[in-house]
Amino acid sequence: MEDIIFRTEEIGLSPFVSNGPARCYHQKKAFFNRLKNIANERGMGHMADAADLDDLEDYRPGLRAPKGMWIIFSLVDAGLRKRDMRFVSKEMGLSQWNKPAIACLATRIPYGTPITAEKLNMVEDGEGFSFWNRF
Repeated sequence: MEDIIFRTEEIGLSPFVSNGPARCYHQKKAFFNRLKNIANERGMGHMADAADLDDLEDYRPGLRAPKGMWIIFSLVDAGLRKRDMRFVSKEMGLSQWNKPAIACLATRIPYGTPITAEKLNMVEDGEGFSFWNRF
């Protein structure tokens, strides 16, 4: 199976840019709609989300977004927590087993403060973040 990489367009979503408490819901809804289109084009019936039981204990409005979209929450269904995934990853010899979780850059911008590409870039630069260094 080949990797599929695509750009997301959150900055074009007014509910994301306005940065209210449901920002993540709108971002995830747009993301899963885009992913659903790609999956349909390739004849894939289901998609999986990497949420685990720990995620269900936090305020995560984005978890509501895939409702009714054929999204499988296999880690939740298996009863796994982050510590379980770290243990399994370490046992499998995966190099990223102890890497810290990475939240969306927008989480660093207070609700109600409009999100701009410049602000996200500033956060990214300040944290020394690089997508490709995560793996």
